[in-house]
Amino acid sequence: MVSRFDDVSVRTLRALYCNEQEWATLTSLGGSGSRLGNNNLRNLDGLGQPLSAATELSVESALKSLCRLELEDKATSLQVDAAWLGKGSSSSSSSSSEGAMENAKKGFGDRDSEREKTGGQQKGRGRKGSSSSSKGVQKVEMDPSGSFSDSMRSAVLFRMEKKRLLLAAAEE
Repeated sequence: MVSRFDDVSVRTLRALYCNEQEWATLTSLGGSGSRLGNNNLRNLDGLGQPLSAATELSVESALKSLCRLELEDKATSLQVDAAWLGKGSSSSSSSSSEGAMENAKKGFGDRDSEREKTGGQQKGRGRKGSSSSSKGVQKVEMDPSGSFSDSMRSAVLFRMEKKRLLLAAAEE
């Protein structure tokens, strides 16, 4: 289970969930194996290996919970995205496909209004005050082909794959 996640996250959770005896063992490992005596973790190598069964169960439970929380935080469900691909991605303009299209667009945000509010910077992206019109920055035109030529469809497919991975990890 823990192999699905990055090493830093797993080591951090091991440090948070280890018992007093495990912590004492981990903090006693100084650079040369000498006792530091100050209860500080100086060598992270010990966290790279599984600790007690109870600690590892706690780490796995926390990782599963994080996956479930991220899934719950998504604007649409996997089923809504799949319905959009089945109905809304076609060129028909029925009201049901338009509704599926609106549901599929949830979670992508309104990037233009976000840029206006932040003075050209998208939240969490790029450097402060940067914008796509900065000197020396050229906009790259993408020319996808095949099944990825529809950018909305591609985005929904990517989002669905992420949800499948989160769901598999949460249920493992």
